[in-house]
Amino acid sequence: VGLSRTYFSNRFRQVMGMGLREYLIQTRLNKAKELLQYPELEIKQIAYQVGFKDPGYLCRIFKMKTGRNPTQWRLMNIQEAKKL
Repeated sequence: VGLSRTYFSNRFRQVMGMGLREYLIQTRLNKAKELLQYPELEIKQIAYQVGFKDPGYLCRIFKMKTGRNPTQWRLMNIQEAKKL
């Protein structure tokens, strides 16, 4: 794109309010949350689909950001859906 790495990184942070890496992780986690609605998908499959090479890393980041691991998140959302 003709921009230096530093300029692009700084500009991205100004516009988005977070660094590129954090944005990418957040985007992947949001997609993982969507895919967790499908019980037939294994956590490993979801990790690969959203771009994590290591399912364990997805689980660690997911828990760090949400306070729950992906399985707990899935169960909580299934229970919420049944209440509706």
